[in-house]
Amino acid sequence: MEQQKKNKYILIGLLILLLGGVIGLGVYLYTSYEKITSEVVLPTTQDADELKKAYDELLAYEGVWEGEWSNNIFNNKGTVKVTVDVVEGGVVNALVDLNGRVFGWIDPEAKTYSGTYTKDGVFFAINTDSAYGTVHVNLRPDHTIVIHGAQIPLKRVELVTGSGTFDTTKAEMTYNVDWIGNFGTNGVVTLTKAQ
Repeated sequence: MEQQKKNKYILIGLLILLLGGVIGLGVYLYTSYEKITSEVVLPTTQDADELKKAYDELLAYEGVWEGEWSNNIFNNKGTVKVTVDVVEGGVVNALVDLNGRVFGWIDPEAKTYSGTYTKDGVFFAINTDSAYGTVHVNLRPDHTIVIHGAQIPLKRVELVTGSGTFDTTKAEMTYNVDWIGNFGTNGVVTLTKAQ
């Protein structure tokens, strides 16, 4: 009888821990989502003339962009290649190839991401990507870039943020990686339009 009582208390304790873990995970995921959406400007609807004007302006960015990324803390680096294709009607595609040990972990495969554009800029919403997690990228009409990422598959990474500037010939961005345990790294990404 005494053993059954102990088992009952152990079971209750485990259920309480499990419930606490589920609640904690929910709070973490909600907080991560709030962090990545807090500074990103979502695209608005617009009429056909505005969309055509945005398309004409974005054609100057179409083509191949090449450069490199570097991490200032771990001193590792790699190359970056982005091929941009602007499609009439509000779609922009970017074939992204980051080489090197991204997050000190993997060399991600090249992958095409589709975004939208309006008069308010270009917006990519990347959800549950196998290498980058959930990432929002916003290229604004004032030639600034804002990036927020969370839920990165590498469990040690809590949040990735970045900001920078771009024009029709080059793009420069600084980024921060917040690691679980209050540890952070930062680095730089530079791109030049090659063709």
